[in-house]
Amino acid sequence: MKKEMPNYKKIMETHENDFICAYKNSPITETGIYHSHDGYEIYLFLHGDTKILLENDGKIMEPGDLVLFPPYVFHHACPMGTEDYGRVVINIKEEYFENKGDDYKHFTDCFKQEDMTKLNIIHLNQEQIDTFVGYTDLLEKSLNEHEQEFGSTVLAESILNIILITINRLANKKKTPTYVDVLPKTITDAFNYINLHLSDSISASSVAENLHLHPVYLNRIFKANTGTSIQQYIIEKRLALAKKLLKEGNAPIDVCFQSGFNNYSNFSRTFSNHTGTSPKQYQMSVRSPFVVH
Repeated sequence: MKKEMPNYKKIMETHENDFICAYKNSPITETGIYHSHDGYEIYLFLHGDTKILLENDGKIMEPGDLVLFPPYVFHHACPMGTEDYGRVVINIKEEYFENKGDDYKHFTDCFKQEDMTKLNIIHLNQEQIDTFVGYTDLLEKSLNEHEQEFGSTVLAESILNIILITINRLANKKKTPTYVDVLPKTITDAFNYINLHLSDSISASSVAENLHLHPVYLNRIFKANTGTSIQQYIIEKRLALAKKLLKEGNAPIDVCFQSGFNNYSNFSRTFSNHTGTSPKQYQMSVRSPFVVH
């Protein structure tokens, strides 16, 4: 008999704040691809048959697994069975904490760990799951009231602060979970090679050559595990690095070469197609409202 899952209500997405919160219950056809965010992500797995993959680690998820992703870390949620895939996700702009001053400088400590190549997981019991979902339900209501009710913005920030304080307290007491890494070594080797040579002139063929594999074979198993081709992944990695460097104040022409594009026209065109804005415009607007894409 199929286990009946808690009926957590949908949590509204908003694009007008420094943070968003959503309950998602996707059908199995939504597999997603490896991606990253230029902000922080809090991810609570509720139900389904799903694995979470980084570039050097992977785990079959269990209800109550709370995963913390810092900015620019590439990850991929991959449903494996026939069940719907339920999770709660909170995304927070990187600048949100920078604008808060010293009182908030430790709020992102929970996103840090000794080995940043491994999944940062806190496992919640059912009581903690219910508490977390209760907080996010209140957060949804306050975001839904944005600019309509007195103090709604302050209330939303207060609830987010409670969530972050709770997570940091749990992180200080957490035990590192033990699990079998489900990411194939060939894929990890491909990721490592791409990361080491991102600013070089690399391609799917050169990655395969250095791993002593046939390009067609490597690209096939890479796409089966990541949802994207090797060449597209290289582009996504370079764009993520470019965003980070632009945020840090580097000149767009320097960012072009530091991120491996080596041709400014190609860099500007690719960046614009991906973000809808030029590198310079992006750099000038990084403190604009959070956008989901």
